[in-house]
Amino acid sequence: MSVVRKSIKGIGWILGTVFVVIMLLSFLSGPESKGLFGYRGYVILSGSMESVLTPGDFIVVKAEPYKTIKKNDIVTFKVDNEVITHRVVKLSTSGLTTKGDANKNEDSSQLTSKDYIGSLKLVIPYLGRLLIVLQKPYMLT
Repeated sequence: MSVVRKSIKGIGWILGTVFVVIMLLSFLSGPESKGLFGYRGYVILSGSMESVLTPGDFIVVKAEPYKTIKKNDIVTFKVDNEVITHRVVKLSTSGLTTKGDANKNEDSSQLTSKDYIGSLKLVIPYLGRLLIVLQKPYMLT
């Protein structure tokens, strides 16, 4: 087997492994789930955090202690079973105030430790679009 074929095969295995890990991460990322080794993956659906995060991006967040959050950190949290990713703009003893970078106003409710999911660790542009397409059932006629 030539060097080129071995290289292509190796790259294929690496990409396949990365894809399987991302799919597992996405599958294990429900609001009540612990994720995969503390990491969870989500697809950005709105433009509230543009230009840092755009619709269709895939993000990886890590469940870190709530007390370690600082101003300007990008955090993921749940509100009424909806998962949201916004930036921390104020810290107080009653909770954290968050805001989407593209939004004019701060979020109406404060983030507390019970709603906190994790802090942003990685952004993979456009991968979320592929995951959405793969989740839709298609019929061949």
